[in-house]
Amino acid sequence: MNKASIKQHIQASTSWIPTKGQVVDFSTLLLYLQYCSVQAVTGASVPDRHTHTHTHTHTAAGFAPAIMNSWVVAVTSVPLLPAVVVAFTHHSHTVAKRCCDGVAWMLRLLRGNVCPRSTHAFVFSQCTHGKAESVLEAFDLYADTHPSASIGPRMGEALDEVVRRVRPTRVLELGTHCGYSAVSLLRLLPPAGRLITVEQDPQVADLGEEIILVAGFKHAHVLTGKSCEVIPQLHSYLEPTQETGGGFDLVLMDHDPSLYLLDLLALEREELLCPSGCSVVVIFRNHRDKSLEELKELVRNRQDCYRIKSQLDGMMEIFFEMQSTKAGSSNMTH
Repeated sequence: MNKASIKQHIQASTSWIPTKGQVVDFSTLLLYLQYCSVQAVTGASVPDRHTHTHTHTHTAAGFAPAIMNSWVVAVTSVPLLPAVVVAFTHHSHTVAKRCCDGVAWMLRLLRGNVCPRSTHAFVFSQCTHGKAESVLEAFDLYADTHPSASIGPRMGEALDEVVRRVRPTRVLELGTHCGYSAVSLLRLLPPAGRLITVEQDPQVADLGEEIILVAGFKHAHVLTGKSCEVIPQLHSYLEPTQETGGGFDLVLMDHDPSLYLLDLLALEREELLCPSGCSVVVIFRNHRDKSLEELKELVRNRQDCYRIKSQLDGMMEIFFEMQSTKAGSSNMTH
């Protein structure tokens, strides 16, 4: 069976792919994983819950026969197994990644949306109050079986590295959620360090603030409102210091990616970024988000002030420093 016939067979067999809210059985999952493996060779795209469309609509009654017939489809797909073996042999890394993408897609389909109240209730009841590490562990435990907006332990470790390197005294977080990142940041700040976190949803802000208190931190400022409205008011919460002026030396953006560029420029315009150096960490859960390219374009066009300092899967650190500060440091060196 050549590539063309395999690809034609796959394209003719994608009508079984369910949409959100429909029942999924094991044979359907098996077919989807097989599809992900073979498409590594053929170049077919993996469907996504948010972008996948059909020319027809499955109803509850119409989808049931498709599930019953999926075993038949699985049996008739046996000739594809050699192609799967070939794909895995020559493209093992790509195949493994595609299979992981397929499993992640199925889990997103089955789990549903993030529930802040459920997250809060679980963390509140499972953690040891007054212990920040216990709070973070409870968040991670919840995320193992439920949809979660938390950045998670892997990205959390990368954020910890940035905090230890920057050693900030003033931190701004845009996007409190249920408080995971705020707790992670606060536990590494010095005694005189301050965190201001902004959440648009008042109810979610209350839940996040309670988790921050449960973790043992009483001096964090949780502000409610849209970032574009809150940013111009942040000066009233800060007092100028010799080290940071009137700005922040670390900013974490984990709210709406479409606002990242606008909010970064607003922070610069309001002189809320420490002129001697401010690390801006942005979180991306969708690697194809155009907002990521917008930020990279800003860095390319403003190399006098911005540069990308570090980047990993889902997180990018942009470093801001005023040109005048650079020149002053250079003169002192000479």
